[in-house]
Amino acid sequence: MEKKGMFSGWKDVFSFTAAQNIKGSSYKLVTILIGVLVAVIFGAISVIMAIMQSDDTDAIDIEDDFTKKISTVYLVENDVIQDDMMKMLVNTALTLEGVIDSTITVNSITEDQANELMSEEKSVVVKLEDKGDKVISFNAITPSDDEDKKDVAEEYLGYVVNFIDVYGSTIAGVSEADMLYFVVPYSTQSVSVNDTAKNISVTLANALVPMIISMLLFSMVNLYGQNVTKVVVSEKSSKLMEMLLTSVKPYALITGKVLAIVSLAIGQVAVWIGFGFGGYKFGNVIATSINPDYVNYVDGIIEIISMDNGAKAFTWYSFIIAFVFVAIGFLMFSVLAALVAASISKLEDLSTGMTLFQLPVMVGWLTVYLAPLFNNKVLDKLINYVPVTSPFSVPGSIVLGKCSIIESVISLLLLCATTLGLILFTGKVYKGKLFNRK
Repeated sequence: MEKKGMFSGWKDVFSFTAAQNIKGSSYKLVTILIGVLVAVIFGAISVIMAIMQSDDTDAIDIEDDFTKKISTVYLVENDVIQDDMMKMLVNTALTLEGVIDSTITVNSITEDQANELMSEEKSVVVKLEDKGDKVISFNAITPSDDEDKKDVAEEYLGYVVNFIDVYGSTIAGVSEADMLYFVVPYSTQSVSVNDTAKNISVTLANALVPMIISMLLFSMVNLYGQNVTKVVVSEKSSKLMEMLLTSVKPYALITGKVLAIVSLAIGQVAVWIGFGFGGYKFGNVIATSINPDYVNYVDGIIEIISMDNGAKAFTWYSFIIAFVFVAIGFLMFSVLAALVAASISKLEDLSTGMTLFQLPVMVGWLTVYLAPLFNNKVLDKLINYVPVTSPFSVPGSIVLGKCSIIESVISLLLLCATTLGLILFTGKVYKGKLFNRK
């Protein structure tokens, strides 16, 4: 009986194409070997950090080294909390942590004095900044790039903040109104006068995460897109296809073939991601056994970025949404590859067809890659909605917590609509080429 539905029979085509592509051991072997390699690389990240940190003989002990590195703390006048009250909090916190308050001086200074006093070698200038919504930022500024001193200053800030959280209102007499500042999220930072306030590692992470995701999609499209074109072009010349089209419409045929190849590709990448995640976690275990005191900087950077973006970055659901977006974007480009292949009459023209297919892929990827250089807000927004560019730009923004739900949904709907339109058009072209050969 003839199947009349537009997409009827796509499952049979899907099963047949998938079985043909995984026939033999090469697919499984490549998947496992690359997966193991990815796991080793990701596991090595934590192990290398642990080894490097275990070789550091200049570890800081706040109780022994604070007064050796810093003898004076300058508190810049601020509107967050009264100066006398802040001095009391600092002195009490230091005393409780084993630093005798008589060995360190805590002074209040004006903003104008801060620049001058930053040059004192054994000093640290502390600035409190009201970030709004009762969120404050503690910044310790040291006069040099001495990493030990910066570590001491940052640890000092941690003691002060922790003390305020636990004991501030009862021991130091902080009013309930002022304590409101210390029961909400805060951030601390230690920089030298030669540093910028912006954390370089966070800046790099914000740049690298979208680049890595876009490169992953770009590689998938170029690697597996060739497979799509080869399958479509080679099978067009087969008489079996003409017979098959009497029971399965071209829309179902194209959908089944493309979905099979896309599913195998996404499954392969998902396995590699799983290997990488498992390797990273196992590497953490090994790193801890090598150096129990080691600090995982990758986790630290992720935590900082997550805090800066309202705890929306690097969540499990952001990774899932980003993965779905990449998968649909990959499907769209695969259908585009099938469209180019459907337009080709001979296998010899495949190289020309691949050039036509790679052109929009390259344009989309390069546009997203180079867009930050133009610093154009309209362009930054536009690339999130254009189907050729959105698969390269939106997933990274989702992972970093920079893309709103509404923006993600609209972009995803446009991408799905474009993919469906391409499937219908490709099916029509495919059928026309088969039955109108000259």
